[in-house]
Amino acid sequence: MQLQIVLFASDWGSGRGGINAFNRDFAIGLAQVGQPQIKVFCAVPRPTGEAIASAESSGVSLIPVEPDAHGLPAPDAGGAAAKWLQDNCGSDQVDVWVGHDIKTGFVALKAAEDLGGSAALIHHMRYLSYENISGGHGVAAGDKDRNQRELFSQGGAVFGVGTELQQSARELSGRDANLLVPGFPQEFKINDASDSQLRVVVAGRFDLESEPLKQSRLAAEALGAAVFKSANLLPALEYPELVIMGVDAGRIEEGELEKIASERARRRIAVVPTPFDSSGREVVKQLARSNLAILPSIREGFGLVGWEAIGCEVPLVLGDATGIKRFIDDQLGGAGTGCFSSVHISGMDHEADVEAMADAVIKVAKNIPKARRDAQSLRNQLKSQLGCNWGTAATDFLRALARQGLSVPLEKELAGSRANAATPTAPVDARSRVRDRYPRCAELDLSAGQGSASGLLNLIVELRFGATEIEVDGVGVVIGIRRATLEVKPTHGRIRGERLGDRPERTPGISARAGGIWEITSAAGDEVLAGKVLGDEALCLIESPPNTPADASVEVLAAKTDVACTFAEIDAEEIDITTKKVLGVFLKSAVFDSRSGHVVLSSAYVGPDNDAK
Repeated sequence: MQLQIVLFASDWGSGRGGINAFNRDFAIGLAQVGQPQIKVFCAVPRPTGEAIASAESSGVSLIPVEPDAHGLPAPDAGGAAAKWLQDNCGSDQVDVWVGHDIKTGFVALKAAEDLGGSAALIHHMRYLSYENISGGHGVAAGDKDRNQRELFSQGGAVFGVGTELQQSARELSGRDANLLVPGFPQEFKINDASDSQLRVVVAGRFDLESEPLKQSRLAAEALGAAVFKSANLLPALEYPELVIMGVDAGRIEEGELEKIASERARRRIAVVPTPFDSSGREVVKQLARSNLAILPSIREGFGLVGWEAIGCEVPLVLGDATGIKRFIDDQLGGAGTGCFSSVHISGMDHEADVEAMADAVIKVAKNIPKARRDAQSLRNQLKSQLGCNWGTAATDFLRALARQGLSVPLEKELAGSRANAATPTAPVDARSRVRDRYPRCAELDLSAGQGSASGLLNLIVELRFGATEIEVDGVGVVIGIRRATLEVKPTHGRIRGERLGDRPERTPGISARAGGIWEITSAAGDEVLAGKVLGDEALCLIESPPNTPADASVEVLAAKTDVACTFAEIDAEEIDITTKKVLGVFLKSAVFDSRSGHVVLSSAYVGPDNDAK
């Protein structure tokens, strides 16, 4: 059986805003996880040949439809899509019509009603929350709110982007709503920003009409104020750079943002406003070279640009009324919210808003390496908990449709995704690459068992600790590890279900933490680790999207203070001095984890037998 899905959007890409950027990446995710059982189409008004070719290369077929007066798919776009499918594919059957909020949601509902199939509606914004923040738009805000209530109450599967919009979708529809978690930018590889010079990115749609909400001026003034307040005492703020992406042409020509930033700084600073990037790829390129992203909006239902910054390991400062903050708090608690800065933006007391934002900028500038480690930690925590890739978002979408009775080809494959991780079954075709940097102190090995469905991996980590003897200045010393941290990083998927160490009373000395972290101590809690501590049970279950290899990397880390030295014969007054010398020798060739500053004791990879890693 083949499932056919048609999504409606006003453009292929981000040429007309964030919803279209979401739609493109989400459609590609659906195509990747669904092939060959699922065929994905996107109906857009008069797509260019370049757009058609780009979509086709990613497994999505674009269907040309006529626009309405606002450039959105016309109300009868469903009929036009069905005719195109009949002419080009031999069948006009569509199983799922996907609409994005009130932009294209009514078109999807009409198509499902007139032509058959199910409607799926994705909630991207709550107009009542911010449409009239600047005043004078009360009628429009009220009309849009009524339209949203009408749309989401009519039927179909309902989804919200992030937990705040999920809750909003429940309230608008009067029924349950499903959570969608966007993917991080797939093209991001590494953040190579400097640690010595602050480089800031702000991105959005910054025209004059949206300025009271989006606040590009606040970001520019905050950087200027931070430069002035630092009084040339912070090297990172001596020559900062600020790129503001998405500024309309008139504001760029006037040099408005450069002027207000320099006035606040009391000197000229480098501010570069640029037009909106219709491809959406330039934002990721800029983020990958930056060490601070600012999301200065007073209100955001989610905040996709901030999410992309997290995905690119960029330290983030944002308004505290942003959906991302609530989402991270809901998912990770303080372990997540402690990795970025949120600022209360009143929108009324401008000076207070500038000062608060400037203080957050200075906090990053004081210790860029720490801010970058926090950003890396936040990304890794989110990935291990949620996957944060578009394939996982697509899988969650399809599973939600199956729960509502739609026959989805993938569901058999996905059925066991929440299986207990402590029950390994048949081994999978995988191998582990292990590097023990101190083999006598820590010895690591990985293996994997197939979960109850393909795409599921029961990760088995065998870990032993020991001691090594060295001699320093004629003094013999035994070195061991008091406490270690184990970190699991799925490459494509996420960690699901119960983990070994979730109930520490059953596994003394092993405790599971957020972000794919396990803390390991002796059962007594204060002794040097010795012997086998892991390997009798599976550590966790890793779920990867269909058609994506299940794999993961593992690191065993220790803080410098957790390296224990035991001396055979030495005077008490010489212990501290000799200990420092011993640690100097032991750590001379150490590899350090840049995020935590801990020593890497062992590292390993388990996955398909290829050379991709």
